[in-house]
Amino acid sequence: MKTKFILSTCLLLLLQSAISQTAGSNNNWTVTDRSDFIRECITSAGQNMNVDSATSYCNCMLPKVEAKYPKIEDAGNLTAEVLATPEWKKMIADCMQSWTNKDKADFIRECIATAKQSLGEEKASFYCNCMQVKVEEKYPTVEEAGKITDSELQSESFQKMIKDCMGGWTGAEKTVFTNDCIKEAKKTMSDLKARNYCDCALSKIELRLPVFSEAQYLIPDKINSPYWKQILLDCNK
Repeated sequence: MKTKFILSTCLLLLLQSAISQTAGSNNNWTVTDRSDFIRECITSAGQNMNVDSATSYCNCMLPKVEAKYPKIEDAGNLTAEVLATPEWKKMIADCMQSWTNKDKADFIRECIATAKQSLGEEKASFYCNCMQVKVEEKYPTVEEAGKITDSELQSESFQKMIKDCMGGWTGAEKTVFTNDCIKEAKKTMSDLKARNYCDCALSKIELRLPVFSEAQYLIPDKINSPYWKQILLDCNK
């Protein structure tokens, strides 16, 4: 309980800092705002948990805060009283249990050890990385993921996840995505940075949307989703 209270207090301080830095700009969160939030959040949360856990917690909290307060100046409405509500308590508690880098690595390693016997090392690596992304999306906390039942594994939705991750994009599909991505990215960054950004984005998006036809349909509608914003942060470093 003490840790949750400290993290709630840190969250308020971080938002107050962000608001003061952008006062009067009346803009939505920028990539810099998000990067600053993550960096300062990790520094504060790291006083009460290890860096891996703090990173997972802060990456989890960012889209939740931004979804509630699309404009930073509106985040001033996030008071101690608001953080004490059941809704925010649950969000904080869930993010404290979010997947750490170690959790993800353990899942992928154990999956590959089993899958490579029938798929081979390379295909097993893609399949397991893809499944980790989809399992985490379906079960945001490690505790929830640990309670997956046999009936859930046999469900239509879970079987579709498995089938999708057994595929992946063709070389031609990757080329189409990369060329289109670079064309757009070059409007705001150099050629080299655009290529590096798009190579990074491709690797992440293919894992999230391993069926290219679905990716073509979903990507334009998801450009402002928390996942896309995380890609912007991760690939724009």
